[in-house]
Parts: sequence; structure tokens; C-alpha cells
Amino acid sequence: MWFLSQIELVPNQLAGAESGMEAIDAVAVYSDGVCLANAINLVQPSAHELQLKICEDCGVEHCNPNDRALLRRAGERLVLTPDFSAMEELFPDEGALPPDYFRERGVPVISDQIYAELRRAAPELADASALEPLSSRELARIVQWEAPAGLLGLFPEVPRIERAAVVAVSTGDVGERIERLNTRLEQLFTAPSAIRFEPNSDAAQVDYFILDNSTLEEWRVPLCGDALLADARHLAVPARA
Repeated sequence: MWFLSQIELVPNQLAGAESGMEAIDAVAVYSDGVCLANAINLVQPSAHELQLKICEDCGVEHCNPNDRALLRRAGERLVLTPDFSAMEELFPDEGALPPDYFRERGVPVISDQIYAELRRAAPELADASALEPLSSRELARIVQWEAPAGLLGLFPEVPRIERAAVVAVSTGDVGERIERLNTRLEQLFTAPSAIRFEPNSDAAQVDYFILDNSTLEEWRVPLCGDALLADARHLAVPARA
């Protein structure tokens, strides 16, 4: 997952002369040089679903069937997660996909302060307290989404890693580590509960699977005890009751 440290709001325009329409003033959102949304001020949330990249030619939401995400709360942070339910309904056709940077950088996680900045530019965004919590089922899907292609099964399969896909692990027994990961993913997927984030006090102890591919790629084991690693510095754990 991608924990954003800051954002930049940049004036933008949609629908130029090539479309035959008058230009539409917009506000784009950037972080680390990546365009998160090209017209956040034009978003009209429906059930907290956002069109992050609005059609550049017409400025109309849902002209583009993809580049969508859901807003979820996870403790003191907010998550822009792929709309996995909509993606599953449309499968095997592709639709409701998130922007490409969700794979390239990870699923975005933002603080309340950053969300407040977004709401100043887009007052239609829901109050953070009204957002649905991120579920453990969504978390399991995010881990599957961010893993190297096909490693945890192909969407919409239940997330699971096969023993043959891994050559070794940096610490411990590879078979035991795979079994623990699969057991935890199944628990999260089949018995959904709300999720929050907390600091990972053992960030220096992150382990890696060595994958059975042409480059012997390293992939961070997304499990620390019973908690999933959101990134090296954050754990995803059950929300407090």
C-alpha cells in the first residue's frame, strides 16, 4: 500500500478546443509526481465511489468506465481501494478498474489532514466519519491486487499462494510461512471485520519470499504475526470494538 505524506492541488482544464466544448476548470491532485485525480472538484460521490480520472474530452463522470475507487476508513486513516465488488460483477469483462498507479505505487492511504485538503477542493466528498470501514475481505483483495501478477491467484479467485511459486524465504521454513499466510488470508476473506492501521515496531525484520520466476524476484512476506503488512512501516489489524 502507498501511504501518502502530502498532496499538491494543481489547477487543470478539461474539454479543450479539440472536443468542440468550452474548457472546464478543474483541480488535479498530485503526490510524488503522480496524478491521483485529474478533476477532484468535479467528483460527485455516490456511495463513496469516486471517479478519479474523469474523461478529458467531455468532463463527464462515467464516460470513462474505469479509473474508479471506493473511499474507506481504516482507523485514523482513509483508503482509496479498488471497487472489488463492482469488478467481480463485471468479470470477465474489464470495468470499474482503478487507475494504473494502484498497481505501480500501491493502493493509496491518506491521513485525515490530507482528506481535509481534498474536501476543501471538493466539498461534495463525504465527511470522514460517514465513510464505511475498510473490511478484512477488501484488505485480502488488496494484498492479492498488489502482489506480482497471479502470485496470489487470479481475480476473482480467493487469494492464495501456491507452494510451487516460491523457491525460498529469507527467514524460517518456506512451507510453514506459506501455510500461515494462506490461513490468514482465508480468515480475512471469509470472516470480514473492520481494519485499522498501526505502526510496525519490527520494521527492520521484514522477510521476503524468493519467487520461482526468471529473475528470482523478491516479494515482501505480507504477514507479521497475525497482522498483514500494509507496507514495511504499518500493520493492518482488526479495528477496536
